[in-house]
Amino acid sequence: MLRWLSSILIILFLAWSALMLSAAPGYMAITYGHWSIEMPLWFGITAVIAAFIALYILLRLLNGPGLILRVFKKWRHEHRYESSHRHTLQGLLALAEGDWDKAESLLIKSVKFNEIPLVNYLAAAKAAQALEAYDRRDQYLHYALDSTPGAKVAVGLTQAELQYHDEQWEHCLATLRHVQQEAPQHKYMLKLLKQVYYRLADWSHLLDLLPLLKKQKIVDSTQLQQLSEKAYLELLLLQLKQGDQQKIELYWQKLPKPLQRRKEWVLPCAHFLLDSHMSDLAEELVRDALKTQFDPELIALYGQIHSQRLNKQIDFALSLLKQQGQEPHILLCLGQLAMADGAFSQASSYLNHSLQVRPLPKTYAVLGALSLQLGDKEEALRCFQQAVVD
Repeated sequence: MLRWLSSILIILFLAWSALMLSAAPGYMAITYGHWSIEMPLWFGITAVIAAFIALYILLRLLNGPGLILRVFKKWRHEHRYESSHRHTLQGLLALAEGDWDKAESLLIKSVKFNEIPLVNYLAAAKAAQALEAYDRRDQYLHYALDSTPGAKVAVGLTQAELQYHDEQWEHCLATLRHVQQEAPQHKYMLKLLKQVYYRLADWSHLLDLLPLLKKQKIVDSTQLQQLSEKAYLELLLLQLKQGDQQKIELYWQKLPKPLQRRKEWVLPCAHFLLDSHMSDLAEELVRDALKTQFDPELIALYGQIHSQRLNKQIDFALSLLKQQGQEPHILLCLGQLAMADGAFSQASSYLNHSLQVRPLPKTYAVLGALSLQLGDKEEALRCFQQAVVD
């Protein structure tokens, strides 16, 4: 209200002044030394008023956050932002093109005035990684976290990914476990964790992780089965190397039944058990597998196992013979088991019967060994020759 009243009074005063000047125009003279300026009075008064107004505006602009200062600051901010944006884009392009030095330089140069410094720091860390500048890489990651405290997962995953590609498995695992505390269901974190466990041969933790991988659909059923079998097998081999038969038997009982009977699984385990002088456990393993599937490789291995239950082995082989008919591999197995039991005559009968069904080199070799043991060197030589010829 006061401002409106002041404006009206000023207008009225100016109107009155104009009327007075029109009635008596008059002149104004300004002299300085030898200089003299004359002008109509109304022009002089107008010039003085204009000068005061200009001076007032200038003082307002120079004191405090004036318009010019604000405009300048805005221009400078926009210029810096555009320059930072341009350098960031150039840095990302250089990173994509594999120009690591240029990428790192541009990304760090433009980070100060970037509205999202996290992007610059993470990209610069990748460039430093490629340059094998691991100290700078870790420093950039630290800066990234400081610049955006809410980006713990993003920074952690980037760090883990870089450590993984540099084969720093232990460091990568430690980083991923920190990320897991922040985001236990994160799919990419779980995928990296699975790969690190595999690289570190941490089969126990990998097995524990498999249900979550399945739930999050990170692996399909085929991959899940492959990982599961690999982990179980490696853990079993670890138990076998330790040589504690009781622990081996306990672990074997915990294994999924389908794994206990698969030939691809049973054969290497049984051979390992035989080499470790654990024939009884090897016999049990192969027998269980043969109960569900007959296989020449399995029955051939069964004939080489001489457990403390040799009579039961022979009975089991006879039961297979009844099921499979006159199968040469089973007859060979019975011949080997009879030999181990000291029943040489019975062993000879089984082996010769096997040769009549199908002459196998292995059968000739076993029969030659039996003949040599019985003192028939001529027959032994003939069998060995046939074994080589066949």
